[in-house]
Amino acid sequence: MRDQYSGDISDFFKYMFIRHIALDRRIGVAWYYIPHHDGRNDGKHIEWQMDTRFSSCDPKLAHALSHLSDRSVAAIEGAEFWPTHTTFHRQAVPSSSLRSKWAAEKRLALIDADFVFCDPDNGIGSTNKHLTIEEIHKLRRIGRAVSFITFPARTPHEQQVTRLHERLHQATDTRNIITVRTSISVRGPNGKQPRARWFTVIDGDQKTHTACKLFGDRLRTILGARIHVYETTAA
Repeated sequence: MRDQYSGDISDFFKYMFIRHIALDRRIGVAWYYIPHHDGRNDGKHIEWQMDTRFSSCDPKLAHALSHLSDRSVAAIEGAEFWPTHTTFHRQAVPSSSLRSKWAAEKRLALIDADFVFCDPDNGIGSTNKHLTIEEIHKLRRIGRAVSFITFPARTPHEQQVTRLHERLHQATDTRNIITVRTSISVRGPNGKQPRARWFTVIDGDQKTHTACKLFGDRLRTILGARIHVYETTAA
């Protein structure tokens, strides 16, 4: 997560997802914060603020993101849409030699949370832009659901999500996984542009899985999103 992306369309979907899925759980947010600008224009995608359909999805969230004091992760943390007792870990992602210590500090900072959302730039992997399998292990505990966002590659999405679930089952021994695949066309200066975002939850209970499906239904109904829910249970 970088400051330049604060309040963009990905933020809207991420926080709407968290607010709708966590329900009565205590939320912890692991930012995977990278403090410097990456030189790209991705953070300019705030066209959603001009589309009243987004306000209909989550009015409180839409208002808060449209009126941030500045575009920064710190401003996001201070926004009023977070439930009481939400905790954050915003230490910058360090070099690989310090990563294990950083992950341990993150686990401690989020110790009271029973729904943890991880916000890497590039999903699961091994660089400073990724959430690692080892870090998933450190964040898991009985009664806690762990979630993360993925920005899919250009290869067939069905194959990608199948591989993702297979990898998670094998590497973490988690029993229940659900991924909500979202794709929404947003009006911009160059016409409609597709925005694909996936949200995965491991160790969620039936209540959590039902909330995921309702989240997808809401995006489909209000925004005309293309939604695919992929749910697997290990034998």
